[in-house]
Amino acid sequence: LAVSQREPAIELGLRTARAAVERSPDLLPDLVERFLPLGLNDSQWVSLVPATALDRLRLAALFEAHGLIESAAPVYRHALKLATPAEGPLVGWMLARLLMREGKYQGAIVELDAALKHDPDNPELDLAPGPRPWPRAEPRKPWKLTVPLSARRRRERHWDS
Repeated sequence: LAVSQREPAIELGLRTARAAVERSPDLLPDLVERFLPLGLNDSQWVSLVPATALDRLRLAALFEAHGLIESAAPVYRHALKLATPAEGPLVGWMLARLLMREGKYQGAIVELDAALKHDPDNPELDLAPGPRPWPRAEPRKPWKLTVPLSARRRRERHWDS
């Protein structure tokens, strides 16, 4: 209702939407659709969902599904701040995937390394972009540069000794 007013009462609408998401998380996709035309800022978007890492993670994933990559990254970072030790590696991995798609490979490696520190045995986290940017000749073949972090660490230890 607040969103449909001539001068939307955004804060009232966000509080109402957040309460609705707390009661029924399945409403989030529809609420995101309703708020998209309003051009919310990052803090307004995160206020749409409860202050939990998993709720923020769902919101960021919805942004990705809508192609709103610029809006997804800050929401993932908000989720990372709220994440428990068990949730942190998943959030970090999802943020790293997003950063890789944006071409921010160094940032992706930093996020994956942080996630691996918390969950070193996680097989999903054991793959990361190689140590250099993707070759310009083969930009569509990321698997050519995918190197297990454990293998990179073995090489680094070899060179350090």
